[in-house]
Amino acid sequence: MSDKKGSSPYRELKAGEVIFRRGDEGREMFLIDRGEVEVVLEADERGEESVVATLGTRDFFGEMALLEGEPRTATVRARTDCRVLPVDGEMFNRLLQHDPSIALRIMRKLCARLRAFENRLIDLGADPEASEAPADAELSRSRSFPIPVALPAARLVERASGAVFPLSGPSLSVGRIDRAAGTLPEIDLSEVDTERTTSRRHARVVYRDGSFAVREEVGSTNGTFVAGRRLSAGEEVALEDGDEVAFGSVQMRFELDFKKTRAG
Repeated sequence: MSDKKGSSPYRELKAGEVIFRRGDEGREMFLIDRGEVEVVLEADERGEESVVATLGTRDFFGEMALLEGEPRTATVRARTDCRVLPVDGEMFNRLLQHDPSIALRIMRKLCARLRAFENRLIDLGADPEASEAPADAELSRSRSFPIPVALPAARLVERASGAVFPLSGPSLSVGRIDRAAGTLPEIDLSEVDTERTTSRRHARVVYRDGSFAVREEVGSTNGTFVAGRRLSAGEEVALEDGDEVAFGSVQMRFELDFKKTRAG
């Protein structure tokens, strides 16, 4: 594949160049074609930073933002001159369809990273099972929490049954419940999706910059549609009052109540 400017999907990076920072919005993951990158937790109150991982050729990073649609949890920068391939939701779906074993390889990589992290905690004398809890009151106080925002009262209404699904938070998953897999979407379409056309993690409705939007999750099948147009994987589309929204074959209408707001 050609590396000429404008014709290559790859990104060429110089040593020390930041690829993304903690807290950045992300809609893609990256595959390392050559070179090395380092995963960094940025400077603490003493002005120090910690390199928590170094990744090389054929490795990947940034997958959590792609799969979860959440902000980046760490900063990643080029350790050496390197070349990476950005993979957005649509490309990721195509890769999975072409080679389903990619999902298994990603799972193995994630398990290996988790095991290495737990071993590191053990070496430091920490309890891996308690690693998610604050070590002390000072750490607990230092954590930042999202500030509640006032959300417009909004809902999705299923056309066939009239079932109402209030949009009660700034980020809500849409899909079908699967207790065995631990999938518990805030907007559970199990009862209205009798044909099971929605994926268990089908889409996400978010409130951002003063408006609601819908985004199809990576790996979803049968499509997410707004006003009759099918969204590509990872694409986010703003919703307007009265918009027709479909998740698979479940036809819904987005409604805003301009007289009310609710705390998110």
